[in-house]
Amino acid sequence: MELKKPHLSVVGVTDYADLLEVTPTTDKDITAFVQSRNLAVLVDENYTVYFKQMRDNDDPSFRRTLQELSAIIQKNTGERVNSVPVEEAVFESFQAKSGRVEKTTLNDLEANQKVEDLLNAMVDRNASDLHIKVQEQSDITTIRLRVNGELVPHSKYSFAVGDALLRSLWINYCKGQRAERSINNGSFYFKPRRSTDQEYMVRMTESPEARGIMFVARIRDPRQVRKLEEIGYNPQQTAVIKNLLGYRKGLASINGPTNSGKSSTQSSMLSLMPESMHIVEIGDPVETYQDHVAHFELRESYQGGKSAHLEELLGATVRQDPGSTPILRTLQKSLIIGKRSVYVEEKKVQPRVQTRCH
Repeated sequence: MELKKPHLSVVGVTDYADLLEVTPTTDKDITAFVQSRNLAVLVDENYTVYFKQMRDNDDPSFRRTLQELSAIIQKNTGERVNSVPVEEAVFESFQAKSGRVEKTTLNDLEANQKVEDLLNAMVDRNASDLHIKVQEQSDITTIRLRVNGELVPHSKYSFAVGDALLRSLWINYCKGQRAERSINNGSFYFKPRRSTDQEYMVRMTESPEARGIMFVARIRDPRQVRKLEEIGYNPQQTAVIKNLLGYRKGLASINGPTNSGKSSTQSSMLSLMPESMHIVEIGDPVETYQDHVAHFELRESYQGGKSAHLEELLGATVRQDPGSTPILRTLQKSLIIGKRSVYVEEKKVQPRVQTRCH
């Protein structure tokens, strides 16, 4: 039978299901050596060595042991050994699923490290979103990254590993309460390894689904403001959008599907508005910071919740400066209904910018 080719990435195998389809070698010398040394490796019938990639793989004793195993394989087969690294959590998920070890999960330290690796991978690959689907019945966790508007596979783990990752994200990173089997929302700031002073904002949400939990996180640099041309608007569209900024009254809305460029468009438009204007942005959450804009983030902890907080902020904005320009970002429809009379006066125009995925 021809074996499926394992999913390979910069770290080797990223889907533990691929290892379950591998037929282990029956060579007694090889299996005896692996068992006697308690090695975290899998040798298949073609003598490919899949080894658990850990942070201490550079340890001289581990390298010597792997070389000894390679020498046994070469002696018995005369073939050059092909070694394939397997991400640590992927290998442990394989071991648990195959019954080779007790069903395990990640401890807090391991889960935190794995989350940090995921977030750094997002920054390194310029990914905008992280999708984690955790399914208990089928015992699988699927992780994908949205890169250039497309969801691409990243890795697959067991349910226990995925559950540990979500706990780490909510408890250790978001520092918030997580209600089981409920919709949860939160955000936090993250400093990647490659930067000493740059922080990224991560906002996340999770919802129970029929087979488990669906988790989505979006990451962005709050200091990054792209030009309209860089977002993908042509010269004619750019001219129309810039013309909208000349209106002093009315309501402008930016609409479009997920990851189509709504927030990027709004941030770019904010950067083009003159500093002579008093601009107030109310966000849920605030995603970019600009020196000439006053940014306010809605808080669920506010007495009466976010809806009451929104109404209070809009009222205060009008009282402080009736000529101010309020900007609402990423608000739920339920928060906007009934509030338009507060900030839309003498409505003459209703321009709309429609974004779309490319």
